[in-house]
Amino acid sequence: SESPQRPRRPLANLGVLAFNDDAVAGSVFSSTISFGVRAGVRYLIVVDGFNAEQGNVQFQWRMDPPPANDHFASPLDIAGTAGVSVGFNWGGTREPGEPNHAFNPGNASVWLRWTAPVSGAVTMNTANSVSTLNALMDTVLGVYTGESVGALTLVATNDNLSSSSSRSRVTFNAIGGTTYRIV
Repeated sequence: SESPQRPRRPLANLGVLAFNDDAVAGSVFSSTISFGVRAGVRYLIVVDGFNAEQGNVQFQWRMDPPPANDHFASPLDIAGTAGVSVGFNWGGTREPGEPNHAFNPGNASVWLRWTAPVSGAVTMNTANSVSTLNALMDTVLGVYTGESVGALTLVATNDNLSSSSSRSRVTFNAIGGTTYRIV
């Protein structure tokens, strides 16, 4: 007996999660994408040549486990009136109920928690963030108060300092003893 053929899905029904053309690393042209996945979901990935170019294709993939501070409930605690926190968002995900930060849905957020030791103006930024291509990373930054991801109050948010800078910076008046959630 013949096995039944799987029904064909029209390409028009597919949604785009990520795409890239020419992620340049040195003088090598390649394409790199990153997107969050869910267990049990089948993802279709297409590789094509620019302008119908043909040749040997080397496809690589890497699934990174989410960072420890991937979710609101497990933030990285930071403290003090100044400091630097270095981490990564490889494997980061967007969790259900997470707001858009700076009107950008993002897909690889990480959370930090900071309790202001005193009241006063505070500036937070992502100035030295570097992407996997060793280029400056385009970041989105949000600061909130609240005790759950679905009940946050926006304090400050930024996506792109200027038309020539893809890093993010916020300045706000912190209230001593208040806990802020930074994403």
